[in-house]
Amino acid sequence: MLARTPDTDPELVYALRLALKAFVAASNLEELKPARGKSAEDAERIADVAVAVAKPIAADFLLAHLERTQIRRNTRGEFARQRRA
Repeated sequence: MLARTPDTDPELVYALRLALKAFVAASNLEELKPARGKSAEDAERIADVAVAVAKPIAADFLLAHLERTQIRRNTRGEFARQRRA
């Protein structure tokens, strides 16, 4: 389960997003698999910050997430651009 915080604390939300981004950047796909499987909400949060990680691991996670969830079409381009990074 990923950390939760009230939306009324933007500094804490920002700090948690930065920490999650660093986690994604330092992980491999095997390390991200358990996190994405805990809940759809957790996987969505990881995907949200992974868009900002310019590493192939982020692109691999995002494409797998897209295949699992069939996310709205306008997000697919963002995910595909990550793969080229």
